[in-house]
Amino acid sequence: MQQDFLRPRLIGGRFEEHSLPLDVLKDWAAFEELVVEVAKDLYLRENLDRKRVPRGFTDDFSLRLTAIEPGSTIPVLKRHFAGAMLPFADHFTRALALVQAAIIAVNTGHAVPEDFPREYLGYFNRFGSSLREGERIEWTLPGSDQAAVYDRATRKRLVLTGAKSYQAAADMRGWITEVNAEKNTYTIKLISGPKLSGSYPGELANRVIEALREFQRDKFQSCKALVRGLADFDLNDQPVKVAETQHIELLDPNDVVARCEELAQLKDGWLDGDGKAPTKEGLAAFTRAWDGASTDALPLPYLYPTPEGGLQMEWRQGDWEISAEVELEQLHAELLAVNVTTRISQDGEADLSKTEGWELLASFVTRPEFIA
Repeated sequence: MQQDFLRPRLIGGRFEEHSLPLDVLKDWAAFEELVVEVAKDLYLRENLDRKRVPRGFTDDFSLRLTAIEPGSTIPVLKRHFAGAMLPFADHFTRALALVQAAIIAVNTGHAVPEDFPREYLGYFNRFGSSLREGERIEWTLPGSDQAAVYDRATRKRLVLTGAKSYQAAADMRGWITEVNAEKNTYTIKLISGPKLSGSYPGELANRVIEALREFQRDKFQSCKALVRGLADFDLNDQPVKVAETQHIELLDPNDVVARCEELAQLKDGWLDGDGKAPTKEGLAAFTRAWDGASTDALPLPYLYPTPEGGLQMEWRQGDWEISAEVELEQLHAELLAVNVTTRISQDGEADLSKTEGWELLASFVTRPEFIA
């Protein structure tokens, strides 16, 4: 038999087409475990004469994804049970309400409810580990007038209530500088400076060795690597360890996000005592716009800082030299193309905060023969 349990709404760019990325499914497996453990705790607190829950306690609770409804993405989670519900079935409904109360509490600046078992706060490390910046989960239980809003910041506050570090999905760019093939471990030196240790599954061994050989070929002038997975972060949001390695790849020398991470290390005065450094916020906005736009048709640019604190992208297409100078606050780009043979030039503007602006830029760069 099945019964409606939860219809959370997933909000963010990846969920706008009413689809559920596969890496999100493990979040809901962790959510199921969290509800089960809290339900067990509720039962034992109410039955002090028992040291463990009754046999078959968890047989009365199993979540199944039965559908995905529109409205961003709404996974329909139904509770499955065999035959009639057991007498302690209500503990799972109450456990869900307690999980919601903990989420609402930290979002409104309050402490986690006293009756939420502190030893299970660590489960929030796994629930929502796939969430990216700008993504969130929302739901409202029947009889409640407040929605639970769960995002990376909420998850962090919940975990840090009972720990000194938290995990989050992370893309880490830098150089693989050491590998221990016997222990399947490696060290990545991030572009921002810190060195992190991590372990890798056997299927990624060739990628790790390839990245190490690239580093040995030309040290820090070599191609950078991208490590995607989970990282442990300290109280100051600084990464301290690669907790789980899911993907490794060598990056193109002109990779835009990696280059922006490099430029984020600049300080004011970088140009012989002059030169304003691009702001980290501006660079982050630019990389989000780059990742969110359809840039597959756009060749990777050479990317430089401007003395005014902006960015300049440059391309060479045949006889054409093309540039786009980007003001980071508004993501406004001034475009210029010059044919070095005929000296014909063309200029333009593009708003890179919009998809149309990136499409215009792609046409400007990839079809220079039509610029006249």
